[in-house]
Amino acid sequence: MKYFDSEFFNLNYNYHLGCDEVGRGPLAGPVVSCCVGILGAESIIEFNNYLNELKNIGIQDSKKLSSQKRKLILSNLKINLLDVGQSKIYSFQINNLVFYFSLSVISNILIDRINILNASLKSMNNCIDKFKGNNFVLIDGNKIPKNLNSRFDSKFIIKGDQLSHLIGIASIIAKEWRDLYMQKMSIIYPGYSLDKHNGYPTKVHRESIQKYGITTIHRKTFNGCK
Repeated sequence: MKYFDSEFFNLNYNYHLGCDEVGRGPLAGPVVSCCVGILGAESIIEFNNYLNELKNIGIQDSKKLSSQKRKLILSNLKINLLDVGQSKIYSFQINNLVFYFSLSVISNILIDRINILNASLKSMNNCIDKFKGNNFVLIDGNKIPKNLNSRFDSKFIIKGDQLSHLIGIASIIAKEWRDLYMQKMSIIYPGYSLDKHNGYPTKVHRESIQKYGITTIHRKTFNGCK
C-alpha cells in the first residue's frame, strides 16, 4: 500500500488524521464514522514508522478484510469496542507508538431528517472535531464535511481506505463498532437477522420487512422501507 498519508506530513500540524464512515447503504441502523490520528511526529522518518506499524498488523480497507481478521486486529490493539463511545478521544499502542481515535454515530432518525449524505458528513465532522489544534485530515470519499476547511487543512481521497493507513484503521474500527451495534439490535428485533446482514438490503432483510414491517431503527425514507 502506498503511504498516501506521508505526502501531507508537516511539522506544523498537531495531529495527522484519517477519517472514514460506514453505513450509508443499509436500510436500518446508524451511520458511523471514526477518525484516527498521529500526534506530533517530529520527522517524516518517525511518521513513516507509525505507518509501518499499521502496515505490519495488516491494515487495509475494512471491506477487504473478513470480520474475523478485523476482530483479530482490534484484539491485538487491545481495543474493546464495548467500552468505546462518542464522548472522548481514545488511544491504542503498537510497539510503544501511540495512536488516537474518536467515534461519531448518527441515528436513523436523523438520517431520515437530513438525508444520508448530510448525515455521513455530519458524522465525520463530529469525530474530526474532537481533535483540537492545527491539524490535517485525510477523508475517505468525494466531499469535505461542511465548515471543516475553516478549521483544519484537509483533503478528500476517493477510495481513501485503500490508499491511506490512517483511513484504513479508521474504517476497521467504524465497521466493527457498527456491526457490534447491529448484533445488539438483532436481539431486540429477532425476526430480521440483523446480525447476519447488519441492516443492508439483502433478500432476507427485504423479505423480513415485507413480513413484519419496519422497526424503530429502520430508515423510513429509504426505498424498501417507505
